[in-house]
Amino acid sequence: MDTFPGLPLDLPTALSTLLFGALMVGTFAWQRFKARHQQSWRSALELLSLRLELDAVPGERDAFEGEYRDTRLWMGLQPRPVGSEDEQTLPTLRLDVGVALPRDFVAVPRAWTRVLDRVGLPGLFSAEDPVLDKRFVFQCDFVTPAQALVRDAGVREALSRLGSDDAVAFIEKNQVGLSFTRAVHDEASLRAHLEAMRAVASALRAALEATGGVAEPPRQRVG
Repeated sequence: MDTFPGLPLDLPTALSTLLFGALMVGTFAWQRFKARHQQSWRSALELLSLRLELDAVPGERDAFEGEYRDTRLWMGLQPRPVGSEDEQTLPTLRLDVGVALPRDFVAVPRAWTRVLDRVGLPGLFSAEDPVLDKRFVFQCDFVTPAQALVRDAGVREALSRLGSDDAVAFIEKNQVGLSFTRAVHDEASLRAHLEAMRAVASALRAALEATGGVAEPPRQRVG
């Protein structure tokens, strides 16, 4: 095959080399963008932790905790599955419910799980609410009390108001959580989210008092 004057490579090889170089440059640029994005989130978390009077968690990077209106609050960066495959490190808030929920009760954002991962998984149940069932995958080792909690009118209402387009809500490990997928909010918006989280925790406590809870051996978890 003929080559261009002065070029020892044939055209397919030259194109492959150029494509490889472009991919390397693109990968490097993406990594730099992610690093700058992570640093901006870290700076924002440090500022918000000061405003909320949270303390740095010993031994943990980018993690803060303290009391928010007499309830334990954790704030930091956590890896989360965003989309069907990728995992991103997101600014996350975790507020303690204050009581033990049914064993391993979780409400996972449906966008964080794949359909194939859910097929045949035990303990899945419906909230019998089209809005909540569209947003969450519900699972628990003991379905009956968990269903009663989620179907409680107060819990449904509070949970439907939790989160936004850029703040994804979840419940796990006896905590109500939010992960920010676009940006860290300003203090006023952050406090509004915290009040919504407190409303869910309060509704769960009230419903649990009426329904009780039973523990069973742990099973495979969603996500």
